[in-house]
Amino acid sequence: MYICTASSETIPFYQNYYSREIKAYAGDDWHYVILDRFNTRTYLLLAAMVVLYILSEILSFVSLFFIYKALSLNSGKLSRRTYKLQQQLIRLLFIQVINPIIFIVLPMTAGIFCVFLNMKVNMFMAETGMLLTTIYPCFNAVFTVIFITPYYEFTKCWIRKYIMFNSDRNITLSSPPITTNIVTDDFVSYFRRNPNHSHSLPLSHSL
Repeated sequence: MYICTASSETIPFYQNYYSREIKAYAGDDWHYVILDRFNTRTYLLLAAMVVLYILSEILSFVSLFFIYKALSLNSGKLSRRTYKLQQQLIRLLFIQVINPIIFIVLPMTAGIFCVFLNMKVNMFMAETGMLLTTIYPCFNAVFTVIFITPYYEFTKCWIRKYIMFNSDRNITLSSPPITTNIVTDDFVSYFRRNPNHSHSLPLSHSL
């Protein structure tokens, strides 16, 4: 099991804490503390992390249940639009509670099992896990835009205006000017219908 530390000064702390059951390694760019995977304290550390996370998830789901129950009891006091918006917010909270399981817990759990089971992890698997962990905050914002109607409508209108603006701009830049041609054609057709008027113009202006 690898714990990345900020600097080599923190390695003696782990060495003193784990006594002889630890090996320390400091590379040129990264500093690691390598814990014995069969060490009891390592198991206790992992167990504590798992238990705390499960408790936090249970607390989140219980809170969502009571929020939804309170909203249902007070639905008569709210307008239809407000009640619908509150329901959307509760759904969004539910999705945001599940998101860490998909984007953080599953990749970390897979990595820990690979370490304990001596399974080889290729670069693709490692990069996929890091990518899921990195894009987790982005998906929170994306789900907010998708599931909350005011944000969704605003974003849709903004994208539509942006596309229409670019399309109109491309048409304007690609089309030749037609005003001069229209004026010239009208001018010529007028003097063809009235040939006497062309003689009244100066020589330089006659057609």
